[in-house]
Amino acid sequence: MTPRKPLWTARSAMTTSVVMAALWSGVLTVPHDARAQAQQVQRIAAVVNDDIISIRDVQERLALTMVTSAIPNTPENQQKILPNVVRALVDDQLREQEAKRLKITINDADVMSAIRRIEENNNLPAGATEGMMSRAGVPYDALKRQVHAQVAWVKAAQQSLRRQIIIQPEEIDATLAQLANAQGKPQRRLAELVVPVNSADQEQQARSLAERLIEQLQQGAKFSALAQQFSAAATAGRGGDLGWLVEGQLSPELDEAATRLSPGQVSPPIRTATGYTLLLLIDQHQPAAANPANIRYALSQIYMPLSGRIAVTPERRASIEQAAQKATSCEDLNLIAEREKLPSSGDIGQQRLSDLPPAIAQAIQGLPEQKVSPPVNMGDAEVLLMVCKRIDPNGLPSRDEVSSRLEREKLERLADRRLRDLRRQALIDVRL
Repeated sequence: MTPRKPLWTARSAMTTSVVMAALWSGVLTVPHDARAQAQQVQRIAAVVNDDIISIRDVQERLALTMVTSAIPNTPENQQKILPNVVRALVDDQLREQEAKRLKITINDADVMSAIRRIEENNNLPAGATEGMMSRAGVPYDALKRQVHAQVAWVKAAQQSLRRQIIIQPEEIDATLAQLANAQGKPQRRLAELVVPVNSADQEQQARSLAERLIEQLQQGAKFSALAQQFSAAATAGRGGDLGWLVEGQLSPELDEAATRLSPGQVSPPIRTATGYTLLLLIDQHQPAAANPANIRYALSQIYMPLSGRIAVTPERRASIEQAAQKATSCEDLNLIAEREKLPSSGDIGQQRLSDLPPAIAQAIQGLPEQKVSPPVNMGDAEVLLMVCKRIDPNGLPSRDEVSSRLEREKLERLADRRLRDLRRQALIDVRL
């Protein structure tokens, strides 16, 4: 089957100035007559394949964007952000359609859980957004519809794209080497807001939007809220938060811009391969260099007394050691200790090497995690040890943690590419 091509009507190809003239001459103005008002808000603003976006949808998303972004609700600001509101609604329709095609269902609990995470990210109590919407006269359903599309898209990406992702051991090695090289260097917690440029004719419009967003930030708008509403990056759902990064983890142009920021400062628009990016430096710190003395070892042990009334016979010790060698986790070793009813055995918590007897410290220092040590003779007892985990406040993440992060980053890039493909293939008729 030949892929469908986008349908851009004369109305959808109007310049922004012409669209605005139409809007403020009455398209979004609500008539006083109740019946005329009802007819007006149900007018079609856009058609995305077989689905309709109504004037009411545009009005409600516009109001939602103003409230959640703390942008002053003036006609001028509404006019500036309207094209992006319509584009966001179109993208949400494409996300919902893809989820429907994949037979993905989203229930109300999924949506409310996602809204709660938004509240937590913005230090708001549970349920605060509903009250905020009500006081501002914005239907709470407008927020729920937006979040529904985001949740549906995440599930769609996980179902259809995750199987394309392969993390090679060499990628993990390279990432760990980069992190090891960065130890002791400045770390920055950054957030991003990405305004995409998908074609040459969008260049000036995208640049202008990025500059307007900076103006709104200077007037008190919250970066996380603007990212939630306007960013095309996969981080939009978490307010643009990129987490803690070291130099070299971003593209060179973004790395360079980040070095010039102070905490709380936002960069000018940075042109990248995908569009314009605003960076916010949330915080920064200079970690201490890695110090082996700071490492804490989460340990499990089997303690076998050699004397007294509870002494373990040589035959029993041999049997316990044989069973312990088959253990592949601390949980396995703890079960053996519980079954054998051995005193001082099982989980013994987190310890520094300096807190342990020298023989024990020597046995575990180079012991791989989840591997049983040879028997350690303590004079009055024989001990088998397992390192469950090494905890270093300035250390490197585990290979599993690195693999998970690489997988998430690849999934986000694939999801962005998939949305661009859906946009190119869709029949989109904007009727404003």
